[in-house]
Amino acid sequence: MDHVILPVPVRNILRQLLPVGVQRLVEVRASLNSLGLPGQLAFSRAWRAALAATRIELVPRQVRSNANVVVDVGANIGDWTLGIHRLLRPQRLIAFEPIPQSFNALAQRAASLTGVELVQAAVGAKVGTVEMFSEAMHQLSSVRSLRSEMRQLHGVTEKPPVRMMVPMTTLDEHLSDASEISLLKIDVQGFERDVLEGARRTLSRTRAVMLEVLYVPYYVGDSQFGELHRVLTDIAPFRLYGVSEPSTDEAGRPIWADAVYVQGID
Repeated sequence: MDHVILPVPVRNILRQLLPVGVQRLVEVRASLNSLGLPGQLAFSRAWRAALAATRIELVPRQVRSNANVVVDVGANIGDWTLGIHRLLRPQRLIAFEPIPQSFNALAQRAASLTGVELVQAAVGAKVGTVEMFSEAMHQLSSVRSLRSEMRQLHGVTEKPPVRMMVPMTTLDEHLSDASEISLLKIDVQGFERDVLEGARRTLSRTRAVMLEVLYVPYYVGDSQFGELHRVLTDIAPFRLYGVSEPSTDEAGRPIWADAVYVQGID
């Protein structure tokens, strides 16, 4: 994959010899250089945050170097939106977020950005309205209900979600004017399949998809990695390009990761 800079043995030796802070700077400089950006930006907290939030190293170089239209489904308060805008400077960036509190924070943070369109709506398989579960830990909010064991894992057993109705659109409906999508990011906490079902025409003209994939049941009615893989490869000729290091539970069991699919890219 094109984001690998050093051979594995060399990188492992560096990890053992360098202090953690220096090691992190070396890795950030390498990522910035792969984007054609100066390595000294590694000393900027904003640039380091952009790299950490976007996991841009998973995205093929062909997409990173020519990102015209980028879509963020499940933007939350905007970490990925702001990060990808800083790193890629796409001509057009459309971000969807349905929860009012999160959307307001997103709007404030993105107010000075050019070429950014914010949509206060959920994205799914049909146009209409849908019930959301807004969690105290906003990253867990979803159309799906968080399973009890996951509420315990995240320490929110004593904080029930606020249920609310929000507008819902589809990517096919909202992106009908976009001739090509360079990068589509989907992070909707177990609702990914519905987003994909409402994006069949959009996916046919999308170069790369980055989405969160689950290895274990997380939300009631969610879809795991295998099912999402089948959906993506059935809808369009996507192939799996790369998967991030997984997040794990207390027992070290992988529970989720970010996966990137591409089409028309060698």
